Amino acid sequence: MLKMIDVDQGGSIDAEELQFLGESLGNKLSLEEAEHLIAEHDDDNSGTIDFAEFMGLMFKILRGTVDVENDKLGKAMMESRSQIKLFQEIENIKGE
Repeated sequence: MLKMIDVDQGGSIDAEELQFLGESLGNKLSLEEAEHLIAEHDDDNSGTIDFAEFMGLMFKILRGTVDVENDKLGKAMMESRSQIKLFQEIENIKGE
């Protein structure tokens, strides 16, 4: 899933990629909002969400330790995960 969000394939999600994700889900984010959301989960203060941080966030979401309704980044991740699954199912149906 990280690879689908990581548009430039740099190995992490930056603020601009998060803005793109938000727009694709129907939520416009300013650059400042995107930077703030990243900062909430950026453990190494790199300004991006790298693979380890992304996996940590997903693990917390799946365990229920992140309130997805009140965590915008967590909510966006879950929504994009649902959309990706839907597109994969459509592709599987087309391939049959």
